[in-house]
Amino acid sequence: MNSSQYPIYLSCLPGLEPALLEECRALNIQANPAKKNEKANEEEKGGLEFSGTLDQIYACNLQLRTASRV
Repeated sequence: MNSSQYPIYLSCLPGLEPALLEECRALNIQANPAKKNEKANEEEKGGLEFSGTLDQIYACNLQLRTASRV
């Protein structure tokens, strides 16, 4: 399959980021807390971000339970 990398944002309810991060780790996805502002280095509540392949996007859609959107 295509090995191109795509920017992915996983949204969840604020406070569920640690649970979503654990689910991502179980899928071998290196997600990070989303940043509000790169310069201020502030974390945004309610989501994680990562760069991934189409296979990882499909896995997120099928297997993540705490993400409300991919």
